[in-house]
Amino acid sequence: MERRDFLKAGGAICAGLGAVAALHWPASRTPLAGTLARPGMDLGHALRDGGLAQAAKAGEKVAVLIVGGGVAGLTAAYHLSQAGMTDHLLLEMEDTVGGNAAWGENAVTRFPWGAHYLPLPS
Repeated sequence: MERRDFLKAGGAICAGLGAVAALHWPASRTPLAGTLARPGMDLGHALRDGGLAQAAKAGEKVAVLIVGGGVAGLTAAYHLSQAGMTDHLLLEMEDTVGGNAAWGENAVTRFPWGAHYLPLPS
């Protein structure tokens, strides 16, 4: 089987399953609502265009500056702290840290905002 034929067959199966799911979704159920969260396109454009406010700590000197509060930045800050290195600063553009590892929760469960897994080194 060629790749093109395989992809066509897979697409047909997915389309069929979607139609079946739509048939079984009761009309009386509230439609699922949601929004895209993080990262903000407006914030990214403001950064690109120079429209962000000056950082409150501009001009501060630190031994280590960590840019980004995602998994790598948080891990770097953690390990520096564990090693007794306190002269570091982590900068994050978003309102909260976490990046792809950010999560939320509701009355039912916790859920990921970004990636649903993190690869572990072997």
